[in-house]
Amino acid sequence: MREETKKETNLQPAFQFYHPNPKGNGSAVGFRLFPATLRSGGYVQMEIAKQQTGGDLERKVFPTFNWKERIIVRLNPTEVAEIVRCLRGIVESIHDGAGFAHRSDGGESKITLVHVVEPRPCYQLKVMHETLAGVDREVAFYLYPAEAQALEMALSSNMGLLCFGS
Repeated sequence: MREETKKETNLQPAFQFYHPNPKGNGSAVGFRLFPATLRSGGYVQMEIAKQQTGGDLERKVFPTFNWKERIIVRLNPTEVAEIVRCLRGIVESIHDGAGFAHRSDGGESKITLVHVVEPRPCYQLKVMHETLAGVDREVAFYLYPAEAQALEMALSSNMGLLCFGS
């Protein structure tokens, strides 16, 4: 295997959205596709983080996000399909507002996605995580309509890889 190819296989592209604001209470979210293999089923890894600093664009100080304290969840193909249904407008929220519940060695997470109409059309993606030590974290991200459409297209067009691999 060429050295170049070896390095490329360690890279996993991400589809990311950033919503910083001057107050420093924005957020960012990223999605990575892990296709199915002979050894494991495929999944989409979602990482969501709160904004850490507000930044100052006049002084060319850019906002930062707290990726160290990010929440990471793995979405299976059925969960991805439910997210696609919501983003297409077939349902207003995933699992009738109940969202997805994930339990791991590190604690419990709840993922919700809701179509919001007022005051401005968007989709609210929220991830809540409680560690075994009782530490609660919650991050919300608001997808604008064009972002929601781009995410829907990216997820739905990759369902074959997610389910069956390459």
